[in-house]
Amino acid sequence: MPGEIQRERILDHGEEQFYLTAAKQPLRDVANVILDTGMRPEEVFRMSWPNVHFQPAGKARYGYISNPFGKTQNARRNVSLTPRVKALLEMRHAQQGHPSEGWVFPAATKSGCLESVKSQHARALKDSGVKQFVLYSLRHTMLTRLGEAGADAFSIQKIAGHSSILISQRYVHPTPERIEGAFALLESYNSQKAKELKEEQEREHGLVQ
Repeated sequence: MPGEIQRERILDHGEEQFYLTAAKQPLRDVANVILDTGMRPEEVFRMSWPNVHFQPAGKARYGYISNPFGKTQNARRNVSLTPRVKALLEMRHAQQGHPSEGWVFPAATKSGCLESVKSQHARALKDSGVKQFVLYSLRHTMLTRLGEAGADAFSIQKIAGHSSILISQRYVHPTPERIEGAFALLESYNSQKAKELKEEQEREHGLVQ
């Protein structure tokens, strides 16, 4: 759309390590949650304990986070926990006295958690030397990594809570190596089909028993 701003900045794993090392709490936990789940920053800030499920559903292993917010049905979704996010949420839950209610990231200042995280983010960027990015870029980073790992756009749509598959496709940025790999797969596929065709033709002419 005219005037639309797309955040194309993604972090490599080295930048992630430097940034997280420099980040203070609660920013470090917020950043880890976004990097591992792809949740929007505002979704993380609004997380409450009743929506954090440590016990896995079905055959899952690590539990999930329910996100009841969002303008669309896709935005209101369950997001799987990773081992890292499960561990940090369990630690935070224990530190808060195992509450059954309340915010996961309660306001740390009079201005609220968001303002505290913003100031910590600016400091972490300065201390780490990592090139400027906004917190939303961590979501973009996670979803891009999903694409690089081979996740299809439909799976990314489900995880991200996008309303359209077209939005999810923007988060898939294949590297030159992955593009080359796709051509290699195509070449292998074509070679296999050519081999099968040749064998079929030889059988038809009685050259293969």
